[in-house]
Amino acid sequence: MRSGVPVRISSQLTYIPGVIILVLTLLVFYTSLVAFRKPSYTSAPQTQQHDSHWKGWANIDTIFSFGDSYTATGFNLNQKQPCPEDPFGNPTYDPISPYLKWIHYLTMTYNDSKVETYNFAVQGATVDQTLINRGSAFSTQEGEKFLPNYDGQGNQTVGGDNDIAVGKRKNRNSSSKSGPLATWAPETTLFSVWFGINDIVFSNRSEALFDRIFESYSRTLDQLHTAGARNFLLLNVPPIHRGPNQPNDSSLPKSIPSWNARLAALATIFGSMNPETSVFLYDTYGLFNKILDGPEDFEQTRHLGNLRDQCDKYVKKLASQEMYERECGLPYDQYFWRDGLHVTFPVHRVLAERVAGLLRGWQSR
Repeated sequence: MRSGVPVRISSQLTYIPGVIILVLTLLVFYTSLVAFRKPSYTSAPQTQQHDSHWKGWANIDTIFSFGDSYTATGFNLNQKQPCPEDPFGNPTYDPISPYLKWIHYLTMTYNDSKVETYNFAVQGATVDQTLINRGSAFSTQEGEKFLPNYDGQGNQTVGGDNDIAVGKRKNRNSSSKSGPLATWAPETTLFSVWFGINDIVFSNRSEALFDRIFESYSRTLDQLHTAGARNFLLLNVPPIHRGPNQPNDSSLPKSIPSWNARLAALATIFGSMNPETSVFLYDTYGLFNKILDGPEDFEQTRHLGNLRDQCDKYVKKLASQEMYERECGLPYDQYFWRDGLHVTFPVHRVLAERVAGLLRGWQSR
């Protein structure tokens, strides 16, 4: 997928049939194997597709974020909303927290403008809880959090191709249903979506289930598009099979690239079906592999001393970024893995920097 306006396939489809995704998945996966000398570094090339609604990373002032524990910050939509003085609304941003994640750094460190982030991500979330029920999902974050409270259609019209309605609630911190909780415009708003880890872990690696999951993924993206979303950031699944608790799981190294190839195909099709959108796909799989194989190549991780293990003392509760427990051998900030599935804040910081680079228009491999 290259920059530019692709050919429209159809504007009538409300979701992408699984068979189409499967065919393009095979094509994308084959292309990725041929295109890279070290295919273990990437399952699908990161891509960017621009349209008139994309005015550049420096012009983004709002992010609506959907995801799982890799993105979750504990945002409660019934409490304080994001504002210039507190870009996350709640919980209040703490720049020295040991729990900082990529979305914190993207909003506060690698931003090129003032950004307010509405983060609907929840720990354990999957794409569709009717397929894999973990208590939260992309479909519910979009359907139960975003649409009822932030859609705002019918209150204010924004001109342009396919006029989009967005709204404004006078009291941003009110929980009344008098209108949307936020003002946002399509050209200055980014919709971030990162799912797949829990889907893979709890799906028994079923390719047939993957087909159904990606049909739901497509439907939910389409619903966001209908609500006015025009700029999308999608992230694929990192190499969690290299985590401390996964060495004996032989199916993960195959399932993750399969998932990521499907996501690359979905991004291509979605962009083609909606040529007025901008779609960015970031390859976390390739990035994390590069950090694990050469942390010294990245300023934020060159100090890491343990790339393989977790320390239970750091899993339970963290007091600071530099927390040190003798039995761990190294301070917390020198570990790659926080636990068997999650990474530490230096890795999140690299990810945010590279995502910002993609949004600015450059890609570093």
